[in-house]
Amino acid sequence: MARNARSFVAGLGALVYALVGGRLLLSSFQSALTAVRDYNASSGGIGAVSIGVSLALVELVLPVLAIIVNRLLAPWARRSDAVAKALHRAQLWALVFALVAVFADSVFLVSAALGFVLLALSGVLWAIAFLLTAALLVTYARRTATPVRTS
Repeated sequence: MARNARSFVAGLGALVYALVGGRLLLSSFQSALTAVRDYNASSGGIGAVSIGVSLALVELVLPVLAIIVNRLLAPWARRSDAVAKALHRAQLWALVFALVAVFADSVFLVSAALGFVLLALSGVLWAIAFLLTAALLVTYARRTATPVRTS
């Protein structure tokens, strides 16, 4: 694939991740605050927590693609400067924490109140991972694009 085509695809991916990540962060953060407040009030559970955007795109496709982006851009990040390396490392750890929250949620779902807190927290963690994926893709797109020559 041509260099500019890869940059275009990375930029388009960054736009998708930024939009979905921002929306997910806003809705999940509110849900997480509600879940923590109700958990601290010993309500015995909050019934249901709305995570916001609950589409197959957000629940399955974007997380898998974020992991793939991380692995595909690892060689580029190793060759890049400290900023790109740090961004790649931050995105990797955000993905790890989000996956741990998902697995911990399935373990603690027996305790309804704590399970709902972890469910809301996992939404916040995925949103952060998506926003870091967008930042990583933008950084890649900007640094690998070749300038267009005008004659």
